[in-house]
Amino acid sequence: MHPIFSRFGRQRSDSTSSLPSPNMSPSSTPSPSFLEKDPVPTPVFPSSKEPLLPSSTPSQRKRSSASMITLPRLLALSSLALFLLFSHLPSFSSEPTLSLAGIQGGPGCVQPPKTPIKKSEEGRSEVFFTEEFKAKQLERFLGAIRLPTETFDDMRNAPVDGEDFDERWTPFIAWHEYLVEQFPLVHEKMKLEKPNRFGLVFTLDGTTPDLKPLVLTGHQDVVPARTSLDRWTYPPFDGTYDGEIAWGRGSVDCKNSVIAILSGMEHLLASNWKSKRTIIFAFGFDEEIGGPQGAASIAPLLVERYGKHGIALLIDEGGNAVSQEYGKTFVLPGIGEKGGVSPTISVETAGGHSSTPTPFTSIGILARIVGHIEDANLFPPTLSPSSPIFGYLQCVAEHGKSSLVPEWISNGLKGKLTQKSLDSLAASYAAASGRFVGEFLVRTSKAVTLFSGGHKVNALPESALATFNSRIDFSQTPESVLSIYTAPILPYAAKFNLTLIAHNASVLYTPEGVSAGTIKVSTSGNSLPLEVAPQTPFGQGKAWEVFGWAARRAFASGEGEEMVLAPSAMTGNTDTAHYWDLSRSIYRFAPKRSGTFANTHTVDEWLKFDTHIEGIVFFHELMLLFSEIEGNEGF
Repeated sequence: MHPIFSRFGRQRSDSTSSLPSPNMSPSSTPSPSFLEKDPVPTPVFPSSKEPLLPSSTPSQRKRSSASMITLPRLLALSSLALFLLFSHLPSFSSEPTLSLAGIQGGPGCVQPPKTPIKKSEEGRSEVFFTEEFKAKQLERFLGAIRLPTETFDDMRNAPVDGEDFDERWTPFIAWHEYLVEQFPLVHEKMKLEKPNRFGLVFTLDGTTPDLKPLVLTGHQDVVPARTSLDRWTYPPFDGTYDGEIAWGRGSVDCKNSVIAILSGMEHLLASNWKSKRTIIFAFGFDEEIGGPQGAASIAPLLVERYGKHGIALLIDEGGNAVSQEYGKTFVLPGIGEKGGVSPTISVETAGGHSSTPTPFTSIGILARIVGHIEDANLFPPTLSPSSPIFGYLQCVAEHGKSSLVPEWISNGLKGKLTQKSLDSLAASYAAASGRFVGEFLVRTSKAVTLFSGGHKVNALPESALATFNSRIDFSQTPESVLSIYTAPILPYAAKFNLTLIAHNASVLYTPEGVSAGTIKVSTSGNSLPLEVAPQTPFGQGKAWEVFGWAARRAFASGEGEEMVLAPSAMTGNTDTAHYWDLSRSIYRFAPKRSGTFANTHTVDEWLKFDTHIEGIVFFHELMLLFSEIEGNEGF
């Protein structure tokens, strides 16, 4: 699960909300470093006092020294660098002003009707809160945690048996046997398919087959828990309950959702329930490594069967769950997901013996480039009317308790909006919400995650490589982000007499005379660039309504409690990256209240057991309500 919109989850257990505190303002919050710098870095050439990298022969060195940067070349390079930067950044002009119509052309923060079209049987979910059910469900949930369905980045060939079988898949065999034992009616009355051996697709055919289905998804795998074991309060796969909290790997991400979905259906089938609409469960088995065998094999099966956008509503893990904010209960499904790209910068120069070194090696040059990129404010905070966070702020301003809504929100949304004013609002949001909470929902991230070079202590390195990872803001593309990364490298190519080759194989800079080597920007060898996910319409349609009704039934403490359904987003990626063609309405939402879970992907992952029960209620009510929706209009 991604409790704070993030693929890496929450690291603190003392935080109760992942969005700005009602009392916080930019002035009362330490300013992040990006607010103290110019919006866009101006490319600066390294000091000309440092000698150019010598070529491998005296004649080459002579030609190189003759090709030092002249003023015309300096101006040309600076112009090219600035073009690369500014051509991919939002306009800061004051005209034209921007519409406040809401995300995807919606009419602002519209809420679902409070009363569903047709109510399900009253009190049907009360059974989930009985001591008898909770005792049985506790053992069911803890048993799921005890099965170590870990996945590792190099795991492949899931369907293969015999000598080529990867033993690390073995726990999935026991896991499937456990599900058969715990959910006999699901396995008896729903059709089960196993794409790529360990994928699970359960289908309950509706009595009206021409109605678009509902798809509920989750993943069976968990991130490994094999280091820092001495720091766990309880062993990660013991599945321990302390009277309030279920401890263990997968308790949050995301066996909570998978077991809750199956438990809700098992209860419905025990009463001989028939659904008018088809209901599908799709559980991948390698989401934690990108889903290349799991969701990637499930998606084409369902697209072929139901057609492009043939699913009425798809819900996967993610979102920001349920949070008390600004005097109201906010339900925050993720309607969008950031993209991703991992540019690799490689520097290749002449090698040699370390006893007679060149002034600068490939490692030294690359280190300068990496340091420059880390220091540069390449991706300032930004907002657009199509951003989920803009929609969230609209909902806060419209439905939050006015005395608790900060002025930077209420004033920031007043009057005519320009790109400059929207970006100022984004900077305020980033400052108020903090680096590890909301900042990266309004800007592209950058982090150098891999660095390598050299192979022997007495040999000059012929090549060095550094890989950055960026999660792409909703206003940008992989192509634009790669170009922004490339711009600060231009001065170093000129300084060190190196040819610069961009990610699209175009040559951006060629030294005069003989080149001393190359700098390349590429994505080869890394995960493929991922575009920003298509956004789900917000504030309109039957999917929005039925989702809101189910959330009210699960999380409202009484009929009088006002709940606000507002958009959120994901900084990381889920299996939904494979499901874009299935539905126009994809919500990333794990039914959990903020403050009732913690430590996703790290030591001491835990979830309050009552939160798990509420999750069962949510999926149970969602399936009941969805079954009663007539027709396909509005989906």
